[in-house]
Amino acid sequence: MDRWIHPLLRPFGLSNGPRHKAGNGRKPAFLSVETLECREVLSNYAFLPNRWPTKTRLTYSLPSDGVYWFKSTNVMQASLDNALGANWRTTVAEAVYQWSSVSDLDIAQVPDGAFAGDYYVSPAASAPFGDIRIGGYDFANSQILASTFGPPPDGWSRAGDISVNVGVNWNLGSNIDLRTVILHEVGHSLGLDHPSDTQSIMYESYQGVRPTLAAGDIAGIQALYGARRDDSYTLAGIGVSAANPISLAAPALGERATALGGIELAAAGAADYFRIDVPEGFVGTSLKMTVSANAISMLSPALSLVGADGSTIRSASAAGQWGSTVTIDLGPVLAGQSFVFKVNSAESNRFAIGGYRVQADFAGGQVPQPTPPAPTPEPTPVTPPPVVIVPPVTPPAPVTPPQTTPVTPPVTTPTVPKRFRPLRKLPAPIRAPVNKPKPVVKTPAIKKPVTAPVAAKPKTSLSALAKVLLAKK
Repeated sequence: MDRWIHPLLRPFGLSNGPRHKAGNGRKPAFLSVETLECREVLSNYAFLPNRWPTKTRLTYSLPSDGVYWFKSTNVMQASLDNALGANWRTTVAEAVYQWSSVSDLDIAQVPDGAFAGDYYVSPAASAPFGDIRIGGYDFANSQILASTFGPPPDGWSRAGDISVNVGVNWNLGSNIDLRTVILHEVGHSLGLDHPSDTQSIMYESYQGVRPTLAAGDIAGIQALYGARRDDSYTLAGIGVSAANPISLAAPALGERATALGGIELAAAGAADYFRIDVPEGFVGTSLKMTVSANAISMLSPALSLVGADGSTIRSASAAGQWGSTVTIDLGPVLAGQSFVFKVNSAESNRFAIGGYRVQADFAGGQVPQPTPPAPTPEPTPVTPPPVVIVPPVTPPAPVTPPQTTPVTPPVTTPTVPKRFRPLRKLPAPIRAPVNKPKPVVKTPAIKKPVTAPVAAKPKTSLSALAKVLLAKK
């Protein structure tokens, strides 16, 4: 009997056999006084201490047989193949899908490899396997059916991992039912604990075949991660009909494909519509439209090319698969053509809800880069003439030349004595000085009259004058 249980390990056993509760440490502990784990009990569901933080998508994987799995070697795949055939993998996927379909949490299956069960993963690294790994070995105790580690944090990959007791006589749809046990264990992986409600799939012991979740189970998982909700396109009324499809953008310059993600089918029977336009100048040979839920969700997608009247022209389906991909190859297409596609689920009761992405690939050619318009030449810069600031010119004040007053030379009148004595000898004649007139200054601006010089008196000698005076006597 397994006497050591990790504090976050939740065993699941038969109701009439011994059940191991959580201990208070990692060291082996014999059953005695029971240490109660920290839990939050709310009516018909309960929480483990931890949950997956800020997660809207989780993954799960099936490790390879032969790797070390906690206490032994993983042999689950070969054991269940021998007991149940290959269909047990579908049963596990359906159990995982049930939790995803009622919560806002996509869970997808991803590949695994030869990695031990207690593999340390740095928080900054991406694990090479799923968040939840499902392996198994023989517990050597037929009363314990499986055990599970709760969510992180502890830095080790064991968080969320499930161990199945391959020593149990497993069945599908009858006791001991593998689906019922996987439903229970995945609930622990997501953060739910054992409630007191015996109708809950999370009740602490196996109560028989229960292929679906109870109301308390749904309420509990939605309290942790929220209820499933529509994507932003559906909420805006876009893509809900062929008349108002989601338009896929043309491929980027020089590219051949265009893609769109973050899309959800949030309810069974839902459908999304998309339109793709073949770009002008396209030189390819065909158009492929692809829908994929691979590594995104458990969705089983279906894809249809619809006509203007809504009728289906061509279709592709992934019925019976989960997290799969479907493609429609339209072959040759012409520039300017438009096509409308419908995306829905290939299944009605399982794998009908989940996220996906679409991609339009113009295979066989390349969207040519459009010839850019000739660049407009830069105008030749014109240097404006320098601005010359002319200072205002103040005209000079007119220069008035000084007025020249003409000078009249004085006239000398000789004084004639009344009586002259006769001279024995006359003196030499006295010449009166001739006063030359001063020149008149001529001003170019102002012309003044020129005053003629006064004519000189005729020269009279003294002898002649004496004669005249004597004659008058």
